[in-house]
Amino acid sequence: MGQKALTIRGVDVSLEDFSADLPFPYRISFNLPGLKSIALEGRLRYEASQATLQLTENHLKAQDVDFAVNGTVTDLSGVPKVNLTLANEGFETKPIFQLLTAAALIPKDLEVSGPMGLQAALTGPSHNLALAVNAHLKELKINDSRAFHGILGGEILLSLPLGGDAPISHNLSGNGKLVAKDGRLTGVDLVSKIEMLTGLLGLPKEQSSGATTFKTLEAEFRLGGGIGDIQRLFLSSPLMEAVGGGKMSLAAPSLDLGIEVALAPDVSARVGGGKAVTFFKDSQGRIVVPLKITGPIGRPSVSLDTSKVIKKGIGQFFERFFKRK
Repeated sequence: MGQKALTIRGVDVSLEDFSADLPFPYRISFNLPGLKSIALEGRLRYEASQATLQLTENHLKAQDVDFAVNGTVTDLSGVPKVNLTLANEGFETKPIFQLLTAAALIPKDLEVSGPMGLQAALTGPSHNLALAVNAHLKELKINDSRAFHGILGGEILLSLPLGGDAPISHNLSGNGKLVAKDGRLTGVDLVSKIEMLTGLLGLPKEQSSGATTFKTLEAEFRLGGGIGDIQRLFLSSPLMEAVGGGKMSLAAPSLDLGIEVALAPDVSARVGGGKAVTFFKDSQGRIVVPLKITGPIGRPSVSLDTSKVIKKGIGQFFERFFKRK
């Protein structure tokens, strides 16, 4: 609803040497504006006694990327049942993401390149199909001006029922573990907020302005009911380590995260003495700043989590009190 129409041209279906007894060749292709032809081709075998169509040695070619396709479509005389798989263990993602952008399936300002592996299965009756996807990310280069820039690896498992009227974001479920390195968060600047809250002194300009850079960013999450449950979030940089988690809505992506930022020892030493008492220290003597990150993923707000400051502060007071006793 409200999306620009997708124009498909040059639809071509060819079938040669049909046989009721032996596999026969076929080809289906079409074009999207500005992209190379997308084609599904291979050999089909029809078993009339079981009303079954079998796909063998089939290939889906999109933007010169080749996916093996195999499986069956059964009960063609009644309600067809689909059991098809698609796989490529290692391919360059850039042309595929260009295709997804042209089809308006991903934002135009998201750029992705690098290798990944993909296995997908389409199963179920024709009126209620389900899609299952297993993606292996192999050092993908991600550039998303809204939120993230870096090199991403890990695994994502997704499932999506294709029947019904509910939006994709609500039906999508799954989980994943991701590890990013040598990147930056383009939508949120943790350093400036921590500077303001703690009165950091003498921080080099290249460290105190712009996006939050990181050496490592790790995330574990689950998807369901239109919500991404971020069960673990870990960020490491020369300035800090941050640990936390929270929620992300999928339909109009927005964050509701809580993190605790532990400033590196040399950075902790620069904190203004008057404000240091507002926060607490961990077992390594690092000043810890609890933060909440809320709002749209492209421009979230960062604020002090006062409830954690009070809770931790009271805890450390009693710890020091009883040690003196």
